[in-house]
Amino acid sequence: MAKIRSHKIRSAILKEYNHCCAACGCADREALAIDHVVPQALGGSDELDNLQVLCVVCNSQIKGKVQTPRLDPRQPIWDCRKWKKGRMELRAMINGMKG
Repeated sequence: MAKIRSHKIRSAILKEYNHCCAACGCADREALAIDHVVPQALGGSDELDNLQVLCVVCNSQIKGKVQTPRLDPRQPIWDCRKWKKGRMELRAMINGMKG
């Protein structure tokens, strides 16, 4: 999980992403994490254009990647059965990046 020290930045990115995962639409606030598009370990900043909101499941699928695409905000999905489709699409996109 990203170490965002600024409460203002954390609040702004959560608001921009409608308090839901950009990949699957998960709206479980306890499961949300802030993700760096360019990881901090590779010099990624805490600027808003380098951050996105992902749930812990989607975030775990991208770990170890050099850089992830910045996803557009989604509308929250409250039915957890519908999250699977978004997660499968994210996984397919990540697998396509490996080539």
